[in-house]
Amino acid sequence: MYLKSMLKFCKKARVIRIEYHGNQKFLTDGEMRIYLYGAAAKWNSNDFAIMLELDDDTIEKFTIEDNTADKHNAFEVAEMQSVEKLICSLNICGIPYQPFMLPDDTIFLVDMTRLSVFKDFHAKQYFYKSGSLVIAKDNLVIGTIYPTSVNLDTMKNFTSQLHKGITNSAAAGFFDAGGQMMITDM
Repeated sequence: MYLKSMLKFCKKARVIRIEYHGNQKFLTDGEMRIYLYGAAAKWNSNDFAIMLELDDDTIEKFTIEDNTADKHNAFEVAEMQSVEKLICSLNICGIPYQPFMLPDDTIFLVDMTRLSVFKDFHAKQYFYKSGSLVIAKDNLVIGTIYPTSVNLDTMKNFTSQLHKGITNSAAAGFFDAGGQMMITDM
């Protein structure tokens, strides 16, 4: 599922690229990376193109690369900033985004459709390194996603309206659940 989901992004971007970070092999579409393990770790870019069932005319429109000679530095979780996944998500123009908070209380947003590629991995850890959200499991990096840039003035205006409305609603008890109800509260 993990690989199939990523290949959809590769197909949409028309990019199938293999990158090496230390001894880890990743598939990327230019916006995100996923760690290739198991049988997929032996595949090259052309194998992924075959998996997408691309014909010769379509393949010519793709960027297909194996960056074996151009290795990048290994991902070292110990050198990364830990980030907190916030409890609520945002929907901007029909696209769902997950906010993450850095230790200095700055926020960045990640497209949740990209984040869903990693849904089958549990006990994930989130980090920030070099402009990317880094997703790890047991301190092994399983993927990265570039955050989405948003108009922060528009976001600031929206959140100030939201804060004002929630504050007023809380003061009036307007649609306040007051904590989760138990069946015994009835």
